Amino acid sequence: MNKKRLIYAMAALMAAGCGSMSDDAEKTAAGFIEAYMNADISKASAFCNDSIAEIVKKRAGIIESQDSSVCMKAKEKLKSLSTEIISIEKGKDTATVHYAINSSGKELCTDNRIKLAKSGNAWKIISIEKGNENI
Repeated sequence: MNKKRLIYAMAALMAAGCGSMSDDAEKTAAGFIEAYMNADISKASAFCNDSIAEIVKKRAGIIESQDSSVCMKAKEKLKSLSTEIISIEKGKDTATVHYAINSSGKELCTDNRIKLAKSGNAWKIISIEKGNENI
């Protein structure tokens, strides 16, 4: 897998207390994005339901299995990207967070969504989407 595809695959994946329902959902999505962009897969997975956590870990494993220099470059590139939450749509027990991934002030991916559902008192990520692609 070439470095560019590897970086875009990680970026596409992208895709925690008190406050209103939408604030809590947004905090969960933001916590996931931050942890993922910092290559903290264990922390990122904690924000997800079991099936999405397994996918996140599996995709991270693909990155980790690459040559160490390729893996390091991918992680550095990932950390150099910035994200911005654009909007949040809320339902009774569901929410969708729309976010963009930027590099040096240029938008790379703008059609990103994280879908969340209430699980007890916590929000869990149930889907990560980019365009028509569902992860």
